Amino acid sequence: MSDTIPYGQPAPLGPNDFGSQTQPSLVNFKLKDNPPPSNLYVRQDEFLGVRVINNNAALTSLNIGYKILLANGTILHGQNILPIAAGGTLQVLGFNLPEGYVLSIFVGVTTSTKRGQCWVQLVIMMGGNNSGQQVSMLCQGYVHTVANVAFPQGQTGSYLDGSGTMQTVVVPNPAAGADFTLTVPASKRWRLQSLMAQMTTSVAVANRTAVFRMTDGVNETWRQADVAAMTGGGFYSHTIASGIGGSNNNGGVYGIPLPSPCIMTAGDTLFSNTLGIQAGDQWSNIIARVEELVEF
Repeated sequence: MSDTIPYGQPAPLGPNDFGSQTQPSLVNFKLKDNPPPSNLYVRQDEFLGVRVINNNAALTSLNIGYKILLANGTILHGQNILPIAAGGTLQVLGFNLPEGYVLSIFVGVTTSTKRGQCWVQLVIMMGGNNSGQQVSMLCQGYVHTVANVAFPQGQTGSYLDGSGTMQTVVVPNPAAGADFTLTVPASKRWRLQSLMAQMTTSVAVANRTAVFRMTDGVNETWRQADVAAMTGGGFYSHTIASGIGGSNNNGGVYGIPLPSPCIMTAGDTLFSNTLGIQAGDQWSNIIARVEELVEF
């Protein structure tokens, strides 16, 4: 009995009837005597310099990975966990790389970090480790949980570029009969979004007028006062923010307009200067909302 092929169906293919085919390439690549794959070559007397400003107390190290084409043609993948300190001071760190062509370098964080907290710059230096002469700048920027600083794809923007991390700053309550002060810490730059403060006045009969002032530590740069006085035995809430108009005592609520944008650098202060303040008057619940970047 023989198999009959149904009408309209092709006959089975034989062992040599089928073969794969490819389209010819339009581009040819050299397999020998190729030019260097990178324009960055590091020698034995050069090292990778890492400049860091870190305002995240929980971040104690950086993860640095690199890929280098060695002189013998081998591609080396390396990693270094570099300890860093917090506190906002500029740290100049570094380590030696193997001699060869640098194909890529990246820097990442080792714990949860927000943008604006840790700024990194990668350079090539020669001479004494951490104190040598810079010969090349590779990249710089903020490293955080979802973004690395990398070469050669990285940018070289300023530490002032882009957005920072949003922080809530709680100002300690001053003593009764005293005013409060908000000061920008060292190595930080704030864009002040708003500040809330509450005044509880004693029963002493007197008019109090809250004046809010800003200085750079020497010169006064801004001043704004309540448009209506506070009286004794009251509770008054103040909202200081950009983009609002000044408002008087509307149900115990005052609005104070800030400059827009309101940029404050390390050492700048915003403080209350309450005219007619009484011994039992109390500022409390002083809370600022700021966008924070590093500064040096």
